Parts: sequence; structure tokens; C-alpha cells
Amino acid sequence: MELLYRDRSWPYVGGIVRISPKTTQTTIPSMLGLGWPVAIMSIIGLLSVLLIGDPDPTSWMVELGGVLYGSLALSFIAFANFGSAVIGVYISCIGLRNVESIRKKSWNLTTMTALIPVGLVAVFIPELFFSKFGNFLAFLGVIFAPLVGIQIIDYFVFRKKQLNIKDLYHSSSTSSYTFWKGWNPASIIALLSGFITYFYLLNPLTYESRVPYQYLTATLPTMAVGAVVYWLVTRFVIIPLGWGGYTKNSEKKNSH
Repeated sequence: MELLYRDRSWPYVGGIVRISPKTTQTTIPSMLGLGWPVAIMSIIGLLSVLLIGDPDPTSWMVELGGVLYGSLALSFIAFANFGSAVIGVYISCIGLRNVESIRKKSWNLTTMTALIPVGLVAVFIPELFFSKFGNFLAFLGVIFAPLVGIQIIDYFVFRKKQLNIKDLYHSSSTSSYTFWKGWNPASIIALLSGFITYFYLLNPLTYESRVPYQYLTATLPTMAVGAVVYWLVTRFVIIPLGWGGYTKNSEKKNSH
């Protein structure tokens, strides 16, 4: 549940906020709209596993509620997932537009590029994919804990909540966010450190755990490890090398 909750909610909040005129108008509503329902549905899934042995509501809704109730419930699930699916495709397209060979192509082609892999999976290997879908989500979920720690340190500690909007959309070597050939070594090292930490505390495939998982969960220590490693590498390696635009932020703040 810990993995599924974080994996399904976090990216969609960013996608919803991105397409809104003002982030202040959508951040809290999107967090509440995605947070509470996902938590409730996760509890329902947990109870269904304990009582029926299957977390998938589509397999028992019709049987328990009858054809009419089951059909209405399944229709609601289908329509509820439509919005998140659209946001997911939009986020994928935004990511693809950062690829040099795709950036100059039309949005229609970019959208097709994002949808073709999904279509191929749906047509040729749907059973294989859905039988391993839990493993797929588990590996994705492991990444988000250290990623949150990295973002907190970068945005609040180093950048002091100051972002260069122009450089965010500028991919040249002069951008503050280019780092080393478009890669930030600090974030990669911190992400790998968090990944290893999570696997040590809780194997997301077998759910075998180690101390102190039962007291702190795997998410909080992993987030802390990602944050600390990112701070250390950025403070003593990235900033002295002049990467990341951190010195520019400091100069700009001091000038005010």
C-alpha cells in the first residue's frame, strides 16, 4: 500500500498543477482529491484481499453487487481513470519533448510516440504485463522516496525557493540546470543510495523487511538518506565545480 499510494499520486499532482493557470489554486485540491480517495481505495483493496483474496474490484463487483450495481461501479472506475490517463499521457509527452530528436517534431507525433508502447503492450502482451503489474509499480515506487528528499534539499536548502524560470525551459549548456552534460551526478548518486536503502529495509517484491522498518517504514529512512547524500555531494562537489546555478542564486539574493 505504501508503494502504490505514493506511486499513483505524486506524478499526477505535478501534472495537474502544471496545466493550471495558478499553482496555488490546484496544489491543495489535487492533493486532497488524489490523496483521500486513493487512501480509501487502498483500504478497500486491503480488505478485499483479506476477505476475498483478490484486490481487483473488477473481479468481484458484479458477483457481489449483481449485474446492475457491478456495471455502474465498473463504469465509474473507467471514467475515474480517464482523467488520470490523460494527465499521464501529457506528462509523458512533456518528457519526450526534452529529447533533441523529438523536440522539433509536431505534438501529434509526440503523442503517438507516447501511446505506441502502451498500444503494443495492450495488443500483444496484456496478460504478461498485468500479471507483473505489481512488480512494475513496486520498482517505480522505490524511486519516489529518495526523489522527494532530493527535491526538498534542492528547492528549500540550496535554492531557497528561487527558480530560474527561463533556464527551466532552456536546454543549452548555459542553463542553470544543465549540470554535467544534462546530468546531475548528485541526484543520481542520492537516488541510487536511496534505492539501496529501500531494498535493504523492505524488498518490494517479496516484502521481506529488516529493522527498523517496523518502526519507521521504508519510505522515511529512504527519503532521509536521499536528502543527506544529495546535500553532501552537492555541497562539496557540485557547487565548487560551479554546476547547477547555485552560485547565481546566491549572488542574486545578495544583490537584493
